[in-house]
Amino acid sequence: MFMAVGRPAMGETAVHVIEDAMTHEEAAKKAALEILEEQHEDWNDNIYIDVVTDQHFEYKTDFVFAIEDLKA
Repeated sequence: MFMAVGRPAMGETAVHVIEDAMTHEEAAKKAALEILEEQHEDWNDNIYIDVVTDQHFEYKTDFVFAIEDLKA
């Protein structure tokens, strides 16, 4: 299980719990997809995941996802 802290560009930060990921990178992408689902369909800016941590408190920081990559 992972916890990700992220936000859309110029948006509010939120915490997302990701239970079905195997890596920090996969959890970051799943959190970005959850954030994307919350945006208006015309949203076209980056999504930032500031930190992803696992149950052992190992963490990775500074993920940036372009909308084109998430919608592919």
